[in-house]
Amino acid sequence: MKKIYVFIMSVLMVTVLSASGDLHLFEVENKDGAITPQKIEQGFVQNGFGIAVNSDMLKPFTIQFKETKFKIFTLMTIYHEKISFDLVKKYPDAGIFTPLGVGIYQDKKENTLHVSVLTSDSLKKIMGFDDELIKKLEGEVLSALKKILPNAKHKLSPNALQEERELITKYELETDDDVATAKENLFLTLDNGLSLYGFVVAGKLDLN
Repeated sequence: MKKIYVFIMSVLMVTVLSASGDLHLFEVENKDGAITPQKIEQGFVQNGFGIAVNSDMLKPFTIQFKETKFKIFTLMTIYHEKISFDLVKKYPDAGIFTPLGVGIYQDKKENTLHVSVLTSDSLKKIMGFDDELIKKLEGEVLSALKKILPNAKHKLSPNALQEERELITKYELETDDDVATAKENLFLTLDNGLSLYGFVVAGKLDLN
């Protein structure tokens, strides 16, 4: 008998620079380069978060596009060691934002470091449900960032997403394999398929 598995996955694309609306934006003076992605990672860990990925994207960008205008471009994914897991146990679809992406970037021609993360309202719209845990998670993220970057300016991006349709696409996989083999084959297929179209897989986190 064929078994049907539903895999909840988050595909985190590096689109923070062109995204419009629904983002918390932090800007902080960083002329001397003292604020690094590693320092931000350390701050999150000290405030109850785990780090799934802290990936310097400059090398893959340079390989893919031959050049980059950034001195810092890092894709970091974080999860709260309690709230994130409470949320995903309650709503499996929350797995698409567990871990949650944080964009960290600075142009070679500027002295300002930028950090961006989705708002709770955007998370609710994309996941399609509301729960106090989403707002609680946002609060912990913002609290940590304000401690890590005490001198940063904080604002919301303009033009929030206006979309009524469901924003999650789900697929079911029917297979004769056991779940471990099915998952391994699926990941391999995704990796190979995405790379053919120029995408880079920065990292993976199995929540189990």
